[in-house]
This record gives sequence, structure tokens and C-alpha cells, in this order.
Amino acid sequence: MSKSTRKLHRISKRLTTHQLRRLPKKDLTMGFTDLFNREGNGRSSPYFLGFYSSLGIQYALGKYGFFKFLKDNRSQKIKG
Repeated sequence: MSKSTRKLHRISKRLTTHQLRRLPKKDLTMGFTDLFNREGNGRSSPYFLGFYSSLGIQYALGKYGFFKFLKDNRSQKIKG
């Protein structure tokens, strides 16, 4: 296993479910009708792929160094 693969594996093991599913405070408020609505009942889920919150995705990308990479390479073309 390469050094970079080991680093990414270590980071992924440290990410907790709480960190990945945390919602912004504005999404935490519920009304009376929210108590009886289930996902798939016309309401969209606040989770990406049914699991990851927007804050969780931002947190994970930050831990993986994605934002630093973009900042450091913003003037270069990213090869895919």
C-alpha cells in the first residue's frame, strides 16, 4: 500500500458517523407535520446518498485535504 493510500485510509477510519451526518442548525428545526412525514413521502432528504450531510461532506473533504489541494492548484488544470 502506498504512503498516500495509507494516509487516506487513516483519515477515513477517523471520520465518525456524527461528523458525516451532522446537519446545519437551520435544518435541525422541526415542525408538527415533520413528526409524521417520512422520507420518500414527498420530502427530500437532507442527506447526500441517504447518509452524508452537507457539513459532513465539507468536513471529510477538508480532512482529506481537498480544499487545500484546490487552493494550491487553482491556476492549474486538474487532470482526470
